[in-house]
Amino acid sequence: ARVDQPMATPLRFHRLHQSLKGGVAVDEVETLLDALHGDLLLTLERSPSAHTPGGDLPAFPALLPGDSKPTSPYERAASELLQLSGAVTAQLLSDFERDGHNSAQALKRAADEAPAGGSAADLLALLPSELHLLEHLHEQRCLLLRCVQQLLAIAFVDSSSPLHRVASGRVSLLFDEGLPKKLCKLATAAAKETAETRDAELHSRLPQRLRGSDA
Repeated sequence: ARVDQPMATPLRFHRLHQSLKGGVAVDEVETLLDALHGDLLLTLERSPSAHTPGGDLPAFPALLPGDSKPTSPYERAASELLQLSGAVTAQLLSDFERDGHNSAQALKRAADEAPAGGSAADLLALLPSELHLLEHLHEQRCLLLRCVQQLLAIAFVDSSSPLHRVASGRVSLLFDEGLPKKLCKLATAAAKETAETRDAELHSRLPQRLRGSDA
């Protein structure tokens, strides 16, 4: 039976990834799988309308126009850059501050100072830190997919793994709840994406200082 679990942070995707490599107690792996079941099922879905009957939210939900914005300038700027909801942005930043401390501090200082303008060099100085944060999000998204891939490999290929029974049961449950259909839908949507929609999304991610007269 499924049990309620606290909202999982991206760091826990790393824990699951490492646990599925072996050397971890089966009970611990089962606990992680229970906590992350909704994330594994919804993978990279972005819309909150994609809620499952159990109330699971996507791991990386999109920032919507009506969403309440974080009160912290640092988190608000990151939420707009990443196009993530405020709560998930805060979780991601918590991990990012360990993974990229210097970049995180640079983003914090810039958000607190909120410069009105500057030279071209000043406007571009923060880009490496912003790209580092975007890269961190990309890594977490890939890690989530990697966990799904690991489960499938253990269930269908590695019958000698101590985790074979657990992985097989979890994959069966995910399949019963529509994982293959969800993955196909995501792939189809990505294939239909046009250059115009990609450009619009990229423009929406631009920090305010780089938008010029379009701000």
